[in-house]
Amino acid sequence: LRHTAAALTGPDGEALAQRLAARHPHALIDEFQDTDPLQWQIFRTIWTRPPARSLTVVGDPKQAIYSFRGGDVHTYLGALEDLRQRGAARRDLTVCQRATDDAVAAINTLLTSPTPVFDGAPGRIGYPVPVTATGKVQLARADGRPVAPLAILHFPTQPPAPELKATLAEAIAD
Repeated sequence: LRHTAAALTGPDGEALAQRLAARHPHALIDEFQDTDPLQWQIFRTIWTRPPARSLTVVGDPKQAIYSFRGGDVHTYLGALEDLRQRGAARRDLTVCQRATDDAVAAINTLLTSPTPVFDGAPGRIGYPVPVTATGKVQLARADGRPVAPLAILHFPTQPPAPELKATLAEAIAD
């Protein structure tokens, strides 16, 4: 990545970007929320300049906060704003294929509360609503009891690591 970015900003960078875009005129970047600043610089240089080039990014903005996967929420938000200013169309997927109706309703309630975490304010991530579920996902415990759609664990103080690990393991396994 460093070598590619350096080549694109070097004396022959524009020619390289044009050759790459001519060879690959359409780019689809999946899991875009995991994009770091260097990757965005490369994508932007190759696929957002004339002549006509096509860049499609697919990502979950709520996952951009997980920097341990290499993503950078500020890069993500900046890239979306850059693309918006360039006239890019935005499409939100509003049907969840992998969760139960109750889980989607719980998340909708949590993220659209009076003080939402994802509110779309400048520099913040928006939450497209309404999000619905397909109704095809059903979950139950092995003993047939229903699964709670959402569980929130609150620790008023940080418990010792062994206690925290045991509590989290039990909550996840349940």
